[in-house]
Amino acid sequence: MFYAIEFPADVRLRVAENLTGQLRRQSLPHEERGFSAHITLGRQVRIDADWLRRWHWPPIDCPVAQISLMESTRMDNRLTYLALQREKLTGLV
Repeated sequence: MFYAIEFPADVRLRVAENLTGQLRRQSLPHEERGFSAHITLGRQVRIDADWLRRWHWPPIDCPVAQISLMESTRMDNRLTYLALQREKLTGLV
């Protein structure tokens, strides 16, 4: 289950292009599929289907000052996250 984050299209495109360009310049592997900003709420979680159909989380407005590029790796059957890069977003919008 994840919660998608909405950005204006021009901001989303600039962030995705900037990140992809940085990864390419450093010869780092990256996914070719589209950029999808999200917050993971849970993995391998059992949820009652009726409850899920009724669930609603209203839109939230909040400022974002920093973005982190994360790598997820499964180690000893446990998902771990490593921040590969952090960048302040000041002045991008």
